Amino acid sequence: MLNTPVTHTHTDTFIVTPIKTYELGIVCDIITCAALQLEFEQIMLRQPHTGEGDMIFGMQELKEWATNLWLSTQ
Repeated sequence: MLNTPVTHTHTDTFIVTPIKTYELGIVCDIITCAALQLEFEQIMLRQPHTGEGDMIFGMQELKEWATNLWLSTQ
């Protein structure tokens, strides 16, 4: 099912259907080093404009996000 916006003829709530466009392989069980870098073109499906670029998440950011996610599930 494609993503369908709300219109006069289609009044159902907007439903986002996930579509797999990229696959990431994880090679180890424990993160011990580098930051996570997401390619702008793969995420936004276009070339970056001035001031835009790859999204880079440092080790500390990833640890904080993982901790917050874990705590929110408890």
